[in-house]
Amino acid sequence: MAITGATAMDAPFFRGLGLSDKIWNNGPISFQIQWFQQIAATVCGNDCKRYLRESLVVFGEFGGNDYNAMLFGNYNPDQASRYQCFNGLNGVPLNEILSATA
Repeated sequence: MAITGATAMDAPFFRGLGLSDKIWNNGPISFQIQWFQQIAATVCGNDCKRYLRESLVVFGEFGGNDYNAMLFGNYNPDQASRYQCFNGLNGVPLNEILSATA
């Protein structure tokens, strides 16, 4: 479900910072999780919990492109470090994804 250049935060976050021209796609982590949920039954059949428990699932390295957008938008490192991009995600059902693999 990964998208090259994806961000953790969605487009309104960057618009609010005046940085919408610094991101070049609209595939934040929340979209990627939604896509995973939409195709999960097709991929793993009726027993997703068992299928995913026996699979390698890599979930991580978030926020790098978010901070890059700020730095390319002339924020200095101190200004960019004030934003905890991944901590601000709302509505992302991480617990649902994690419990599906437990």
